[in-house]
Formats: sequence, structure tokens, C-alpha cells
Amino acid sequence: MSNRNDWHGRVARRQRGATVLRRFFVVLFAAFAAVTSTARADQAGLAYAYVLNDSHAADTFYSFDATKPFGRPEPVRPFGEFLLQRDGTFGSAGLPQTLNDNYGLLSGGLQFESRSGLRLFAQVGSTFAFGPHSPVGWSLGHDDFRAGASLYRDWNGPLAAAGRPIGSLFLGATYFSRYKNGIGYASVERGREFGKDDHPFQVFSRVAIAQDTRGFFYNNMASLAVGVRLLPLGHLGPVASLEETYNSFLGPLHPVAAAGYERFFFALRPSLSMGLRF
Repeated sequence: MSNRNDWHGRVARRQRGATVLRRFFVVLFAAFAAVTSTARADQAGLAYAYVLNDSHAADTFYSFDATKPFGRPEPVRPFGEFLLQRDGTFGSAGLPQTLNDNYGLLSGGLQFESRSGLRLFAQVGSTFAFGPHSPVGWSLGHDDFRAGASLYRDWNGPLAAAGRPIGSLFLGATYFSRYKNGIGYASVERGREFGKDDHPFQVFSRVAIAQDTRGFFYNNMASLAVGVRLLPLGHLGPVASLEETYNSFLGPLHPVAAAGYERFFFALRPSLSMGLRF
């Protein structure tokens, strides 16, 4: 009995130590942001929310993510992030960990952002369960560290041009302590925009690939999508999208088959999204 009490005592002390460490980082980040911030706000913050249904997973996914840098508009700045993400059930093993997870995140960090669209970042915070979750380690609440790099470019034509071309390139790689895994993603999109500026619509195609460092089949996938977007309130309003995707799991086939999936599959994905600068 004494040994059991000692073990529980050590666990409790470790938990208290982790809580103190989280609070220390939160206070340190708040102090850093307060010291470096100016009275004038800029529009570098981004809040983005979406609702997405996936016919292959037979599930709906919800996300809200707000990221805000603080201080003078310099290339290197502290930032904070608040994230909520969940699905309708326990999720599907056939979807990437970054989508198939129910959790909230509150964190702060430091980023470098260039005018060419390159962003380097590192952040620390704490996660908590948000919605239903399966009993696996990465779905539980604990300290969170992530770091990575991303590059974004767009090839959009002038707004006034009829049938203007649209397009984008996104490259990103992030290490998530939550999953003890590094996940990379790349996508290229091209399309056209038609209609009036106050309610245009877009047709597009996109090629994307995702890879991870641990070889989980659901994080290693290539996809081709074609779809249409409606912007009923213009370019600063909500976006309704419908796309059909053809997908392929990459790597060995046996873990895919063992989970009850085929290597190749189609998925219809309607979504509603909204982004806001602040």
C-alpha cells in the first residue's frame, strides 16, 4: 500500500509541475506581447472557420482557428493561437490526424514571416479534449509543442478582369508533439472566376499530397479535386464550396486493408468557410 501511495504521489507532483510549467509559459508570453506591442493594431491576425462534410468518412468536421501576431509589424513577432476542432463522432481512421481529432488549443510562440509568403514558427501551449474522442494518447489533453514552416503564393488575376484566373501554391511541414509526428502537405490549385464582383463564383482543380514521418497510412495520401465555389457576399464574405475528390493512400497496402479501406476512393466534400482579418 505504501508503494502505491508513493506512486500516486509522484504522479500528482508531476501533474502539478506540468500545470505550473504551462502557466509559466502563458505568463511569459503575455508579458512578452505586452512589452513589444504598440497601441496601433494591424490586420495581420486571421480567424478562419469551416464546416466540412466528407462522404467517404460519412462524417462532418468543424474548425475555428484564430492566430494573431503582436507588436510592431516586423518580420519576427510573437503570436498567439486559439484553435477548436472536432467532428461529429470519434472520426475515421482513414483521415489525417490533423483533421480527425477533437481538441482545443491555446498557445503562444514566435514567428518569422517574409513578404514572399514564407513563415517559420515555433509555439508552446496546452490542449484539451473538445467533443467525443477515442481512448488514444494523442486525443487527450496535455502540453503541446509544434514548429514548422509554410510557404503560400497566389496567382490571382485583377479583380476587374472577366473570367480572371485564380490559383495558389501551399507548402507546409509541421512537427506536432501531440502526435509525436511530423506532417507535410503540398497543394497546387488553378481555376477561373466568373460573375460580378459582389457575388462571383469560381471553378477550380487542385492536386495535393500529404506525408508524415511515422508512416501512418492515413497521413500519406495524394488527391485530385475538381469543384466550384460560390461567394454570395463577395470576396470578404462566406464561401460555399462543393468538390469531388479522387484519392489514393500511399505506401504499403496491408495497413490500409487491415483498417478496412481500399487504396483508391472518391469523396464528395461540400463545405462552408469564412475568413476574417483582424
